[in-house]
Amino acid sequence: MRNVPVVLDLDGTLFDTRRREELCRKNGQMDWDCWFSDENLKLDSVNEGVLEFVKSLEEDVYITSARIWERQGVATISQLNNLHLEVRNLLMKPESWKFVKEYIYKARAVVWLASHGVVINHVIDDNEVVLDVISTVLPLFGYREPRLWLVSDGKPVWYKPRPARIAWVPL
Repeated sequence: MRNVPVVLDLDGTLFDTRRREELCRKNGQMDWDCWFSDENLKLDSVNEGVLEFVKSLEEDVYITSARIWERQGVATISQLNNLHLEVRNLLMKPESWKFVKEYIYKARAVVWLASHGVVINHVIDDNEVVLDVISTVLPLFGYREPRLWLVSDGKPVWYKPRPARIAWVPL
């Protein structure tokens, strides 16, 4: 490992969650208790293109996920162990943060990592807003912008952020 970390998302990025979403979407609305059920994580499959890309980087892996630790922590660790992916740190939302927007949580997580000496080289996510906010927030705190990768059709593609898409992020 070169100790130039990659920050990786889980749902929709490392894992294809379409089967879980089909089960949990009822009448056009997401049933969040169903979505955050650790039992339903078994419906997820790995996005092989993302897993291969991450392993090819040969860098430390830090995961930031909007999954709820108290509900899905054990099952998430089991999912990751089955992939034989060495994870340096797993950051998941606590139950008390379940209503905090994903982009706010992840912006806080990467700033926390950077403030603890982690030099982030890559961020891989399936959410453009998350990538835009991270590319805006890190330089505001004096950290360099990492390479950004948007997962599309199960594969990471280089992403050019849209500056000023979000003018203010409450930290």
